[in-house]
Amino acid sequence: MSLLISLQQSMVRHRIAATIIPSTDPHGSEYVASHWQARRAFSGFDGSAGTLVVTTSKAALWTDSRYFIQAAEQLADTGIELMKEGLAATPTIEQWLMAEVSAGDVISLDAKLFSISEFERWQSLFASKNVTIATDIDLVSEVWISRPSMPQNPIRLFSKAGRSFLKKVDTLRKAIQNIGAEAFVITALDEIAWLFNIRGNDIEFNPVAVAYAYVATDRVILFIDSCKCDAKACLYFSQNGIEVIAYDCFFDFLATVANIKIAIDFSRANYEVFSVLHQRNELKNLTSPIIEAKAIKNSAELAGFRRAMIKDGVALVRFCIWLQQAVKDGVATELKASHKLHECRREQAGFVSDSFETIAAYQAHGAIVHYAPTPQTDLKLKPHGLLLLDSGGQYTDGTTDITRTIPLGRLSYEQRRDFTLVLKGVIALSRAVFPQGTRGTQLDVLARQYLWQYYKNFGHGTGHGVGHHLCVHEGPQSIRMQENPQPLIEGMVTSNEPAVYMQGKYGIRHENLIAVKRHKKSNAFGLFYKFETLTLFPFDRRGLERSLMTEDEIDWLNEYHEMCYRRLSPQLNDQECAWLKRMTATIR
Repeated sequence: MSLLISLQQSMVRHRIAATIIPSTDPHGSEYVASHWQARRAFSGFDGSAGTLVVTTSKAALWTDSRYFIQAAEQLADTGIELMKEGLAATPTIEQWLMAEVSAGDVISLDAKLFSISEFERWQSLFASKNVTIATDIDLVSEVWISRPSMPQNPIRLFSKAGRSFLKKVDTLRKAIQNIGAEAFVITALDEIAWLFNIRGNDIEFNPVAVAYAYVATDRVILFIDSCKCDAKACLYFSQNGIEVIAYDCFFDFLATVANIKIAIDFSRANYEVFSVLHQRNELKNLTSPIIEAKAIKNSAELAGFRRAMIKDGVALVRFCIWLQQAVKDGVATELKASHKLHECRREQAGFVSDSFETIAAYQAHGAIVHYAPTPQTDLKLKPHGLLLLDSGGQYTDGTTDITRTIPLGRLSYEQRRDFTLVLKGVIALSRAVFPQGTRGTQLDVLARQYLWQYYKNFGHGTGHGVGHHLCVHEGPQSIRMQENPQPLIEGMVTSNEPAVYMQGKYGIRHENLIAVKRHKKSNAFGLFYKFETLTLFPFDRRGLERSLMTEDEIDWLNEYHEMCYRRLSPQLNDQECAWLKRMTATIR
């Protein structure tokens, strides 16, 4: 019997009409430890984004355009209907669910898996139909008997942050006091790792530890299991006035807090935090000051990113030399390429892990935006067509995220044209000059304009923030078509990754990481910014359709390639230097 059927039977026993199973954990994480991968366990869909909605007789899963193809394949024969988010014909979760429930019904939700804002929205919606929410029935745990245990991996102190914990917490306390609050509750794992200058290994690819934090004007508490903290960490916490209490005691502690003003980020903290605190305290909704502070990298963090890019570039040079020979010898596959790239990164000093699951997608697989090869789907790489390779590394210096689309042989004109149109978008965004206060939404068209001229586009964002040896996806900034009020600020590191996907044929994506920096001193028109390209690895010139490129674009590409050679070559042997010299030779 499938878990989904067992869940529906349990719902009938408890008289529950519907339940919603999101992808996240109690900390609002994008990627979660196996203990919280309930949506994957109950649906079989393993993409990073998606929401499963279950009634006693139906089930549907909503996901975005990155996963349409993958979800269709993984949901086949499960009885779960795929809902393609963003399409005009697709009902929203609210529309679908409200059509399925009736007045007097009860819907079960895990309050720890919904932010305060989300939960209150659901409450209001259901109340309009006289539907109530039950939060005291843990359907998932009741049915998911083989649920993995909580992660208990050791933490490590992070010494390359450029700012001490005491300076960071002092700034945070000032922000709390500015709104008249006396304490702040932190639930997001990357915020906790950044604030306390610690890193962990509780979530694959993300160097965070499962924890909560409570920062008041007179005390700081880190709720984390003691088995994760060695003697060095315990000494560090003691020296910095940090109390350590077990993770499972967090909500018990909150229940003891009374008669104070507490700041909570309603868009990030889970509803259980609110439900415990609001009856005895005055709660203030405060967008976490840590989000922007974490996104604006200091000089030490930016220097770390630059060191990491050299290591990453060296690894990619060695990988590509292997790839060329392996394809020629007929022994290369998507999985072997993914494993080899990991080996090349692992050889670099300070390497911790990949920063996400490598996308090694050959030909038609490249059109599956977040494809990852498996033994069942593994394709042999042949001396023709395109390999889309999106990968990254977690180094103690910084986090990398790079995509290169690699021609493995002769390409069609259509492939060269699309390769070039996407690259023109990368170059246009890389060369942007923009005034202070500019939002990523205002720059997004620079990366899409050339594709639009051929009536093509891509469904995902152009750029996301990247953490400093933290999560490969972070906010608050982004570069995308959808409006985001967050301006781009000096020190922010963002991806630059336009793309095009031709279903059943190929996918092309190019990606560098870029940092916002001052362009010149302010003048009568204010302060202007530009981007520093951090990533160091050439674009494969064999994919270019030279006739589509302007002289300015060729100049930018030549200068970028010259920089790649200059910074990487000191770390390479003669053979590797010769290969890189050919790949970065001046384009006429």
